[in-house]
Amino acid sequence: MSPSVSRAALMFSVAALGNIQKHKSSSLNAIAASAFILLLINPYNLLNLGFQLSYIAVIGIILLYKPIYEIFKPKNKIINSIWSMTAVSLAAQIVTAPLGMYYFHQFSNYFLITNYLLIPISTIAIWLIITLFAVSFIPFLSAFIAKILVYVIKAMNYCALGIESLPFSVTNDIYINLPQLILLYLIIIFVFLFFFQTKLYRHLVCAISFIIIFLTIGLFKDIESSKQKYFIVYNMNKNTVINIVNAKKNIVFASLDDELEQNIEYTAKNNWLKKGLEHQKYVDISSKSNLFLTNLLSISDSEIFYKNNFIYFSGLRIYVLNDNFKMLKSDEEFKKLDTDYIVLSNNPEIKLSEIAEFFNFDEIIIDASNYKNKTEKWIAENKDLNYKLFDIREQGAFVLKIE
Repeated sequence: MSPSVSRAALMFSVAALGNIQKHKSSSLNAIAASAFILLLINPYNLLNLGFQLSYIAVIGIILLYKPIYEIFKPKNKIINSIWSMTAVSLAAQIVTAPLGMYYFHQFSNYFLITNYLLIPISTIAIWLIITLFAVSFIPFLSAFIAKILVYVIKAMNYCALGIESLPFSVTNDIYINLPQLILLYLIIIFVFLFFFQTKLYRHLVCAISFIIIFLTIGLFKDIESSKQKYFIVYNMNKNTVINIVNAKKNIVFASLDDELEQNIEYTAKNNWLKKGLEHQKYVDISSKSNLFLTNLLSISDSEIFYKNNFIYFSGLRIYVLNDNFKMLKSDEEFKKLDTDYIVLSNNPEIKLSEIAEFFNFDEIIIDASNYKNKTEKWIAENKDLNYKLFDIREQGAFVLKIE
């Protein structure tokens, strides 16, 4: 079972046991007991995102719902129901938003609208499920209820997807690190204590202090990212993906298609957000791109130059050696090229010993676009040559920080 289902079942069991024993049960005690039992069974639950979100949402609702609800006490029953739903949504969102930003790097702007629609529909779905179990022994009735349940669930999905498709529904590309996550929760705790519990100004001072520390960390990250320079070759199966990071500029060299762009973003997005980079710019390094004299216009960075598989960046010289190398081998006027890194890409028909005939280099990088048996042959050959060799498949992404 998922952690949220396990939590609900255990909390209900603990509360029911307390009622049987005629003890007044506490919601926080019940949730603490259920968490303890689940962690006793599997300590790794603590690292499970579902476990974290489930428990922190319930704790938030238990602690924050009543103080938020008491801010406004409408006499009208309909308005009161809407406000009660709003208070629950706010309580859950306040405590889960930091985790959402930390793990998913986004914030749902229309969470209230979503909850106004989904909470009533999900309540109907729950009652239909209970009814379905109750009448499961009556075939025609259970089949009828099951059909209604299917339509209700479809309506839930339709509402969720519809809201997601609205403009500005989500704020994306948010990055906070672990210290900032902890600081956000400390801010929430001390703001809650000041406004809803103690009214002590020292709690307000603590909250403001943590806000300043949070913003200072963000400022230092911004300063650090403005000075960074990286050369990265990603481990992407059957593809060559080279990433040049210059301050906040983010240049990706790859043989492009729509599917590969999606895969690159999926693989590298967290790293890009962590480094505080601008939206990525792609440079096509397939054979068709070499018909152009240069790609300087698409790069728009005076420190980065790309032409005919040669990349120059901040004093670093990189050559992508692929099938295009056949043309160089047949060119009698080709002079030995000085490079720092050779990236072997897309299974070029060449021995490592031949590379030294055409290039001076410091290190050879075998990327993930090469066949496994081809890579193994190069590695076996290198036992005698003793070149500095980096195998992306075995060693993971190649990351060079340029000082």
